[in-house]
Amino acid sequence: MDSLGKFKCHQSTDRRFMSTELKI
Repeated sequence: MDSLGKFKCHQSTDRRFMSTELKI
């Protein structure tokens, strides 16, 4: 359960970072 939550949180951060990189 903790692993899944951590993975989801990481995915959300990665997606946000990707969006920022694409915008730049």
